[in-house]
Amino acid sequence: TVSQAGTTTTLTPSNPINLGQTVTFTATVCPAAGCPAAATPPSGTVTFLDGTTAVGTGTVNSSGVATSAAIALAVGTHSITASYPGDTNYLASVSPAGNQVVNALPVPAFTLAASALSPSSVTAGASSTSTITITATGGLSASNVSLSCAVSSTVSKAPTCTVGAVSGTTATLTVSTTASTTAMLQRHTSIFYAMWFLFPATVFGTILLPKQKRNKLMMFAAILFISAGCVFQSACGGGGPKTTTTPPPTTVPGTPSGPYSVTVTGTATGATTQTTGPLTLTVQ
Repeated sequence: TVSQAGTTTTLTPSNPINLGQTVTFTATVCPAAGCPAAATPPSGTVTFLDGTTAVGTGTVNSSGVATSAAIALAVGTHSITASYPGDTNYLASVSPAGNQVVNALPVPAFTLAASALSPSSVTAGASSTSTITITATGGLSASNVSLSCAVSSTVSKAPTCTVGAVSGTTATLTVSTTASTTAMLQRHTSIFYAMWFLFPATVFGTILLPKQKRNKLMMFAAILFISAGCVFQSACGGGGPKTTTTPPPTTVPGTPSGPYSVTVTGTATGATTQTTGPLTLTVQ
């Protein structure tokens, strides 16, 4: 009968991993007297267990080391042991339990912060700006956050807003207003031109009349044409056929005065939409 020597099995600690990653387990089997073995080393197969469930095996080499293949585990903390069954020369042994941590995948997330609009009060036609700061976590890059803005007003010519491209972790919000304008309108009178068309039409319309009646009607039309021309010209025989009048200037209003609220919204794939604000801009 061969007397079997005792053994000790040690599990090598492994680092935490994230879900989707794999881990390999390593155990070392040594004679009770210690490694290396004085004579024949332990041989056989080590089984790696997650609690009581086998998750992998490894063959003990001449140095007493056994390594498993790559193993995928669920999220959580797993109690791993290495069990050596023994051989003809050595007794079985089981390692103390070691914890293998599997972390959930980081969740992309971000927050938005906005500085106060500067200046906070403007006259119609001026603009104001704010710096939007993005703080991204969970592996998300600030450059992957899309920003948009909105002005909460339905009045005509309300302020408009734009958000520039993200540079690093910041972007610039610009709120613009519309200035009032003054329009100079001109009106042109061309009645005299119309008279030039009316007179030939009258002449043409008398062609079929008897000569005596035609002559009287043409004389009447000529008198009417000359009289109308005098009325619509600045003086008989003077001035051009076209007159120009300039009405008073017309003011086109710009952005109405009052306070306006502006919000900025950020979106990113896999992350919850975030909103900052409202920011207040007063138009004087």
